[in-house]
Amino acid sequence: MADGWDDLHVGYGGDPGPDVVGADLAAKWAGVCETLVHPRPCPRCGGRPAFVAANAVLCFGCPDDGLVKSEAGTTLLGLVVRWNGEAAAAESAGRRQAELEKECGILNRAYRPDRLKDEWD
Repeated sequence: MADGWDDLHVGYGGDPGPDVVGADLAAKWAGVCETLVHPRPCPRCGGRPAFVAANAVLCFGCPDDGLVKSEAGTTLLGLVVRWNGEAAAAESAGRRQAELEKECGILNRAYRPDRLKDEWD
């Protein structure tokens, strides 16, 4: 599910004691579980992403708006993390696009008021 020990490894110098290591491992495992249980929704339709078999390849993403395909050696956690990154980037791009469109409207009214005169009446 995770990338193995590397995802959960806690590096310490000396001997921190089993309570400290156990607490750190538990916190990291809780983070892995949270990522898997609560992936980002689709930035386009708001739907919940899912694991899907497509052309004999395990994929994760929005079945309606595009899938994130697995790659050799990718874990379940890796697929969800990749989806979350792509969904966050798409959300950011969508917000930026909306901001630019609003700015364009303001600039167009200021630059060519005669063309938009009917809107002000």
